[in-house]
Amino acid sequence: MKSIIKWAGSKRRLVPRILGALPVLKSADRCTFWEPFFGAGHVTHALSALGRLPQCTIASDINAELMNVHFQVRDNLTRLASELAALKAQYLEATDRAAVYYAWRDEFNRGSAASPVLEAALFIALNKTGFNGLYRVNQLGAFNVPHGRYENPAFLSIDDIIAVSTLMQPVDIAIGGMAAYLTMPRPGDVVYADPPYYGTFSSYASGGFTDSKDQVKLAAKLNRLADIGVYVVASNADCPEIRDMYRAEAGWDHIVLSRSQVINSDKTGRGKVSELLMVNKKNWRT
Repeated sequence: MKSIIKWAGSKRRLVPRILGALPVLKSADRCTFWEPFFGAGHVTHALSALGRLPQCTIASDINAELMNVHFQVRDNLTRLASELAALKAQYLEATDRAAVYYAWRDEFNRGSAASPVLEAALFIALNKTGFNGLYRVNQLGAFNVPHGRYENPAFLSIDDIIAVSTLMQPVDIAIGGMAAYLTMPRPGDVVYADPPYYGTFSSYASGGFTDSKDQVKLAAKLNRLADIGVYVVASNADCPEIRDMYRAEAGWDHIVLSRSQVINSDKTGRGKVSELLMVNKKNWRT
């Protein structure tokens, strides 16, 4: 299944390994599944396709514009497809595609879109035609990715949008960071956390996600959740700092995974990279 958006750190190719680390949930289960760094949403999409989302699933991310895309895909499918088709035609028919792209970017940054549906369509169009499919903001929170100059950008088909919309129907969508949504899980719940990785690009939202503060806070929150009986799975870079934050003696199993790094402005930074999938189920009960 195609992605609605291209997102740095997407788990599309690692979904089978991640699902293997999660408990076998069922739609009748009373626990809540939390994905607080939602991104492209591949893990939740896969669980939905397999009928493994429990009665309550909450997808959240601090990036409000990103979550608006997921909301419009779920609830305003027809209007979103229509707006996106119009943007696609405008771009492909333009003699100066870069000018169209920068006009879109200015409109998106001004927040002057006529509706949240058009804002979501602009987000997707910028994602498909911007450089390397990046989403990056400056210190003022303005999207600043340059034009990608693709000959044949991979715009979505209506079938792509319908497929993802169907998978998102059981999902509650929320806007907020870990401070809001990692204090709420209860014993018996399940959390999958996929934050910006330690030592990598993290400018997805104003303020970023820092190694010295936010990574430490996240590890503390996830350790606390495991202590109270939440089943926790987390992804991050395979480095000494992360291994120290998620220690085996605290109940963490470390699974080393290899994936392709494809979004990097420097071609030498692309290729196979090692990362950790960490599982803590020491006090979990169904």
